[in-house]
Amino acid sequence: MEYALSKTRLYNIHSGMKQRCYNPNSQPYPLYGGRGITICDEWLGDNGLQNFFDWSLSHGYNENLTIDRIDSSKGYSPDNCQWITQSENSKRSFTEKSSGKAVLRKQSEDSKISKAQQKAVNKYVKNNYDRINVTFPKGQKEILREHAKQQNESVNAFIVRSVSETMERDNQKNATIDMRTKSDTLSPNLSPVPTPTLPESPAAAKKQEKQYQPFTDEDAKQINLQKLLESMPYQIEVANRFGMDALAKLMEKARQQCAEAGQLL
Repeated sequence: MEYALSKTRLYNIHSGMKQRCYNPNSQPYPLYGGRGITICDEWLGDNGLQNFFDWSLSHGYNENLTIDRIDSSKGYSPDNCQWITQSENSKRSFTEKSSGKAVLRKQSEDSKISKAQQKAVNKYVKNNYDRINVTFPKGQKEILREHAKQQNESVNAFIVRSVSETMERDNQKNATIDMRTKSDTLSPNLSPVPTPTLPESPAAAKKQEKQYQPFTDEDAKQINLQKLLESMPYQIEVANRFGMDALAKLMEKARQQCAEAGQLL
């Protein structure tokens, strides 16, 4: 039976799969077998070619399609393979680059990797990625690899995601600190007063209330009502200066004025 199939394109594709996965002398081996990519038992052994042939014909194979692994981190098997056009395969050439996964390229699975193709890949990587050498304490590399594997990510993708998430947390933290700093800086028209704190007792609360200065009409003229509606730090500033009751009245006044001017829905 294998001899009868040996003249077919499917035979060549099947042979190419085995070369990529199990022949260390094969040019693309480092990107397949070298990465742990294998072929399922169903497509190996005495009936492997026939099983692969039957699966292919029952899953839409034709001479214009190429085999594709749906998840490029997994091997060749019926549940991870599909037949797609060369155009579709080209679109997957640099798989998952938008998510930061370190899959540098994904060639047509049933074609050889030429030097020109490899050169094009290297040029793409050079133009679109920055390379950073990262050093970890002894023994941490394997822990890192295992963790990335559990997250179904490459090591590079895990590092990129971790760095991005850490930077985002740092930016949020810095933004919070910056807001607090701005809230402590009063506008030029308002003199500084102590920032109120939570009272510990009724006596302390009474003393706390005295820290707020009486809110006068002259003070009201100094308040930028439009800014009050738009700026949380400015609201905190006014509350620290005159108290929450005064802030509530000013906010209501600002909304009314904006509504009258057609600035609020």
